[in-house]
Amino acid sequence: MNNRTDSEREKRIIAKLLEYKRKNEKVTDSEYAFTNVREAEALIKSDWNAFLFAVIFDQQWPSEKAWAIPFELKNRLGHLDIYEISRSKDDDLVKVFNSPTVLHRYANKMALWTKSASIKLVSEYNGKAENIWADTKEAKVIIARFDDFDGIGQKKSTMA
Repeated sequence: MNNRTDSEREKRIIAKLLEYKRKNEKVTDSEYAFTNVREAEALIKSDWNAFLFAVIFDQQWPSEKAWAIPFELKNRLGHLDIYEISRSKDDDLVKVFNSPTVLHRYANKMALWTKSASIKLVSEYNGKAENIWADTKEAKVIIARFDDFDGIGQKKSTMA
C-alpha cells in the first residue's frame, strides 16, 4: 500500500474508534438524569415513546439499565416505530428482548408490555406518547392515563 492509502485507512480506523468510544462512554455529567449512556439518555429525552417504554421497564431492574433499554431495543429492531411494534408477533418481540442477551430481568413480560403500550398508543394517542398529556395539564388525568398502561401502576404513573 502507498502512504496515502495507509493514511486514509488510519483516519477511518481512528474515526471508528472515536465513534465507538463516544457511543459507549459512561456519562458523568449531572445533566444526565436517567441512564449513564449518552445515546440512551438523548433518546429518552427526544422521543416520548422511548420515555414511556423506559417508565414501563423501570421495574425490579437497576434504573440506569432500565432507562437504557429503549436505546438497545431500537438498536436491535432497527427502529422504535410504534406502528410496527404494535403489529409485531409476540414471539418475535420476545426473541428480540432475549437475544443476544436479555434486556430486562423480566424480558418476556416487558416485550408483551411494550407491544401492549404500542397498541394503546396507536389506538388512543395517534402513536405518540406526548398525546397522553397534550390536551390537559391536570396531574390526576395524566396520572390516570399512565396508570392505564400495562406495567405502570400508581407509583410509576406519578413519577412519570
